[in-house]
Amino acid sequence: MASLPIGYTNAAAEQTSHEFRKNYPLQIALDAMGKSFQDSVTHLNVTQHVNKGESPDKAVVTIEESELLDDSVAAEKTVFTMNYRDGKWQIMNRIQTQQCRPNRGHQNFSNQPCH
Repeated sequence: MASLPIGYTNAAAEQTSHEFRKNYPLQIALDAMGKSFQDSVTHLNVTQHVNKGESPDKAVVTIEESELLDDSVAAEKTVFTMNYRDGKWQIMNRIQTQQCRPNRGHQNFSNQPCH
C-alpha cells in the first residue's frame, strides 16, 4: 500500500467518509435543527436508538437542550423518528416539546407554551 507524503491527505477518501457520515440518523437530526441550533444552550443531551444492531431500518434521535437563556423555558426536546428507505435515512416525524421553569407552567415536557 502506498502512503502519501507528509502534509498531504487523500481528499477522495475523506469526501467518501464525510458523505457516508452525513447519512447517519444522528447527523441528519442535528442538520435538521438548523443554523441557530446551540446558539445559547449550555447543556445538551443527544441519544440515538435503532431497532436492531445490524442493518437497522428504524431510528429515534432525541435532542434535549437545557439551561436555556430564557426566563420561562427551562429545556426543549426534539424527537426525530426515522426510517431507512431507498439507501438513506428519512425523517418521518419531528416532535418538539418544552419544559417550563418552576412557577412558569408545566414541569413535564409538553407542546403547551410556558408563561
